Amino acid sequence: MTGCRLPALAGAFGLALTAAAQAADMPETPFARPLFVQEFFSPWYVRADVGYRTSDVSGGDAFGSAFSTGTIHDAATIGGGVGIKWRWFRSDLTVDYGSQPKFEGAGAPSVTARLTSVTTLLNGYIDLGTWWGLTPYVGAGAGFTWFKSADVQTAPPVLLAVTNEEHWDFSWAAMAGVSYAITPDWLIDLNYRYLDLGEARSTSPVGDIRYGDWTANEFRLGVRYLIP
Repeated sequence: MTGCRLPALAGAFGLALTAAAQAADMPETPFARPLFVQEFFSPWYVRADVGYRTSDVSGGDAFGSAFSTGTIHDAATIGGGVGIKWRWFRSDLTVDYGSQPKFEGAGAPSVTARLTSVTTLLNGYIDLGTWWGLTPYVGAGAGFTWFKSADVQTAPPVLLAVTNEEHWDFSWAAMAGVSYAITPDWLIDLNYRYLDLGEARSTSPVGDIRYGDWTANEFRLGVRYLIP
């Protein structure tokens, strides 16, 4: 009996080896291993923003005479920038243009002017997590604003020849917002920004006009594009 079993076991073992070899030569089915699709982007992005600015101004004087009140009218803003993201931290360099709002300073003399501002800021942001595609964040920035005054008028009229309509001053900002990813590489950004632009000034032979410390509340809508 033992002599009969050995050839039978050897034959079964050989058949098993043959079946295993044939199975190894068969092509893999599409479900043999999981398929992973991953989008790759660089850490860089570009952005564009439009906004609405409500302004306040404090202090200021004309030829050494302080204004009793100062007002800067509301205005639209437009801007853009380039940035980089690393995990939960982002940083970007932005430039924003403020359309020419009217300044009105009451005093002796009273002054009206159109003030143009271009603000350049280096910003940093902390993303606070993502829920249902929404990513809230907070941030801050620092930089400078270039001012230019135009259509400067005084009442009562003063012999006024403005010799320097341009001026630079330190600016800073604090912001909070939320972004939403509409595609893997496009995000909508809705944010609020408090901006201290600094102080615009004009120079004339009669003296300087200081338009006061200009602060603004800005409500902005923007888009960000993640560069592949």
